[in-house]
Amino acid sequence: MKLDFELKGLEALINNIKDYEINKKTDVSKIVKDTAMKIQANAKQKTPVKSGTLKRSICVDLSTDEMSAEIGTSLEYAAHVEFGTAPRTISVNEANVLSDGKQFFGKEVKHPGSKSQPFLFPAYEQEIPEYKSKLAEALRDVK
Repeated sequence: MKLDFELKGLEALINNIKDYEINKKTDVSKIVKDTAMKIQANAKQKTPVKSGTLKRSICVDLSTDEMSAEIGTSLEYAAHVEFGTAPRTISVNEANVLSDGKQFFGKEVKHPGSKSQPFLFPAYEQEIPEYKSKLAEALRDVK
């Protein structure tokens, strides 16, 4: 016994699935990008300003598929501002004495450390609840 059948609409179904996937990726990409830009703007508002260099250096780097982003700065001292520094002794390396160009401090100085002035992590924490909510809503029908 032989059974023949024809499945109608399979091609349309496959196309609908592909469109659905593209639409979901587009939705997620937009949420990622929007959230990253909000975190950047918020971090810039929270950044302590001395010269403005740190504030201007905060940037967004989207992945090529735009499904993730990095927000931050490449400035070496940014972590010292965000987290502060411990008290430490600064000693002479190659110079004979330590100087700030106006005063001479000798061969070593005790630095009291610096207080943390968080700007990036608080900006992230502020935006993440809305990000999670928007992502959950966009993906609520995905099983």
